[in-house]
Amino acid sequence: MKKIFISLQFLVLSTLSFSQVQLGKRAPEIVIKEWMQPEQRIPFHGKPLVIDFWATWCAPCIASFPLLDQVAQQYAGKINFIAISDEDATRVKRFMQTPQKPHISLVLDENGQTFSNFNISSRPTTAFIDEKGVLQWMGTSDQLQTVLGHYFRNKRIPESLSSAVGQAKTFQENRVIGKKADTANSLFSFTVKKSLPGTPFTARRMNGGDSVAASIKVTALTPKALVLDHLPVSSSRVRINTHIPIDTLDVELTSFTTAIHPLVGDRIIAESIAAMYDLKLSEKDEQTDAWIISVGDGEKLKKFESTLKTQGQMLKRTGKGYNAINCSLDFIASIMESKYRLLVETGKLGSFKNKRFNIKDIPGRDFLEVSDFLRSIGLKIEKVTKPVTFIEINSSTQRR
Repeated sequence: MKKIFISLQFLVLSTLSFSQVQLGKRAPEIVIKEWMQPEQRIPFHGKPLVIDFWATWCAPCIASFPLLDQVAQQYAGKINFIAISDEDATRVKRFMQTPQKPHISLVLDENGQTFSNFNISSRPTTAFIDEKGVLQWMGTSDQLQTVLGHYFRNKRIPESLSSAVGQAKTFQENRVIGKKADTANSLFSFTVKKSLPGTPFTARRMNGGDSVAASIKVTALTPKALVLDHLPVSSSRVRINTHIPIDTLDVELTSFTTAIHPLVGDRIIAESIAAMYDLKLSEKDEQTDAWIISVGDGEKLKKFESTLKTQGQMLKRTGKGYNAINCSLDFIASIMESKYRLLVETGKLGSFKNKRFNIKDIPGRDFLEVSDFLRSIGLKIEKVTKPVTFIEINSSTQRR
């Protein structure tokens, strides 16, 4: 059995191509629609500039932020840094509320003009422009520290570090057969192999924390299930528009730093498996029906507040249905969405937003029965039409 090992310091999910951008020439125009943190606004002249092209849906981009922050601190006062996304402001602002956000300046290019000017076809991609406005290098951020070291020592970047420009550097090149991971400089490793006949399904994850790195191990699961299970949304918010082969795979992701959030590990798995099977993941906003859970009678609801100190949440099956133990309303909504294949969200929760609840004997036969029960304990459930973001899975147009 051949084992495919993918050493993922930073995984490039699509072909790098900079054929219309010339190194050693004046950099293309940088068009900024909005500075997400106006207090971090910086000039584009007088100092060298590093530009990181990224997106909120790109797990390797998010995994690279700790290194970018580290390099930015190392060269503070010498180089300006920006991270540019071509997504809408609402999506990026939502991401800025998460622990994974970078500390360098975030800017928007909603019309994609800067991405087009730099001919960006993959993420993460990083560009280095010198103090005279000359484009010196483009590549991936795992090379950035080496690139900057050469530049400040010699005022030039070796051709070997610039050779990626104009070449096809693909997902396939990251596959190494029968070779162990070099963990000295890697942020994480990712192993994929075909399951042996008779391998049982197992799933294990360690979410990590302040002193523990995250790890995820799954055996005997199909590519479709691996993608769906590790996307940041329920399957109700995913549309599959193409055939996915029925293989069974064993997958293991191990991080070597506590800086890698477990949610990043999930997205790395989903996007990497998608890339292996030539699948394209994209987001699409649509007006559709959704059920919104909000507070109806706060006095009734208070009676169910949990006093447990643990952070764990559990839904336990009983003879009469389910017991919710120390569960938030967001958690209950997500369970309802997964179980009944409907779109369920929380609305205005006020002071109950961060509360936990112990609720006994929740019926589980159908959604309407559960809805009536939740109304009886002080919650309000309404059907509304609202914009919802779906993840679409299509066959990739770029063959690797």
